[in-house]
Amino acid sequence: MKKIIAKTTALLLLGKGDFLKVLTLVFTMMFSFGLNAQTVDPLRTLNNNLRVKFGGLLRPMPTKEYNYDMAGHQTEKTQWTNLNPKTFINTDIWYKMYLETYFMAFDTLPLLTDEAIFNNVANLNANEVPIGIRDIDYYYFKSDALNTNKYFDFDIINNIITDKPGRVVSPFLTKNLFIAAPLYSSTNDASNTKFIIDPSWIFKDLANANYYTLPYQLKINFGDGTGFHFFNPSLSNSYIANYTTLGEKEIDVQLIQDGQLIKQSKNLSSV
Repeated sequence: MKKIIAKTTALLLLGKGDFLKVLTLVFTMMFSFGLNAQTVDPLRTLNNNLRVKFGGLLRPMPTKEYNYDMAGHQTEKTQWTNLNPKTFINTDIWYKMYLETYFMAFDTLPLLTDEAIFNNVANLNANEVPIGIRDIDYYYFKSDALNTNKYFDFDIINNIITDKPGRVVSPFLTKNLFIAAPLYSSTNDASNTKFIIDPSWIFKDLANANYYTLPYQLKINFGDGTGFHFFNPSLSNSYIANYTTLGEKEIDVQLIQDGQLIKQSKNLSSV
């Protein structure tokens, strides 16, 4: 846990203004107390405090439901994209990123926790492996959002950040995240893997719901030597992989429309 905290606080310090440095110092002090008392989850404490600081800020229209800077991050920022064929994730990174998106959400009430998803996977038959997809739009702060006074008023004494009255330019930029990975559990039988491609394992926001209806398709190469296979994302599908050897496999998940690549996520998985 200490390693996670160090990386999270370091990320918060990089490229941010004095106000956020003050917040980080306060959070770090809280973390130290929590670790000594062994009663507080430091990362959850950080996320709760970031939510208090940033959750009430005005959002540009059309509104997004997630803010990257409202959560601590263990994963690399280069992975937070929807089309990066040179970057690979794996099942562990998928779960970490899902958890980070959970804390990025302005409203977590309708969302499953990462633990609930893992438990749902464990309840499947031993050879069944769902392909988990996370597809959301999110805000992130412009590089000068927290080190200039163009967008916000900073009250360091009272530890408060508020929107600048009459602001005409938004402090936010937006981006899309698309990640996909097989959600293995310890019960999976790799010698007879049945992949599940089903809407119940596609965790999307409202802004991206349309991508999971026709004419959009999921195009997946499972790394078993049979090439790409096509699936209607609005229907329940399955595919039994033809693995002749065990080991690390490259699985390539693409979202396409009329043959054109829209989104892509690659992962390396051991079977």
